[in-house]
Amino acid sequence: MKIVSFLSLPVLLLAIAGPLHAGDKKAAKIRVLLLGDSTVIGSVCRTTHPKADHLEDVVRKLVAAESDLPPIEVFNRGQDGDTIHRLLAGRYEKDVAKQSPFDFIFIRYGLNDVRGLKAFKTEFPANYRKLISRLRKDHARAEIVLETVIPYLGMELDKAINEQTRAVAAAEKLPL
Repeated sequence: MKIVSFLSLPVLLLAIAGPLHAGDKKAAKIRVLLLGDSTVIGSVCRTTHPKADHLEDVVRKLVAAESDLPPIEVFNRGQDGDTIHRLLAGRYEKDVAKQSPFDFIFIRYGLNDVRGLKAFKTEFPANYRKLISRLRKDHARAEIVLETVIPYLGMELDKAINEQTRAVAAAEKLPL
C-alpha cells in the first residue's frame, strides 16, 4: 500500500500526470477533489484566519512549485460535521457525481462517523466501500487516495478510525 501525504502530492501528480497528458500539446488542468469533514474544509481556520492559505491553496502552491506539472484546479468539498453516509445520502450528486471528471480524489472521513454510527467497525468500512464504488463509477479515471484523520478525538478513537481507514485502503488497493 502506498503512503501519500500532501507533501508528496507533487511527486504523485508528476508520476501520473505525465501519462495522462502525454499526447496533449497544451496540458489540461489537473482536477483534484478534496472530500471530508471540517478538517478538510478548515472551518475554524477560515473563521480565525480568513486570508491565510487553506488546504486547497496549499495543494495548489505545492503543485505550482513543480515546473514539470500542468496547472491544477482544486475543489474543496469538505463540510462541517460531515460523514460518509451523509455525503452519499445528500450532496454527493451535486458536489461529486455531476462534476466534470476529476484526476485525483482525496478523502478524509471518520471523526464524525465514529460518534454517529452504532456499529462503527462494520458500518464505517461498508460506507467507505459504497463511496469508493460510486467514485469509481462516476470518476473512473480518478486516482482515489484515502487519508487518515488528524489527531483530534484522543489516541484511542483516532487509532480506531485510522485502523479502519487503513483496512479499507488495503482491501480496495488504494493509496493511503
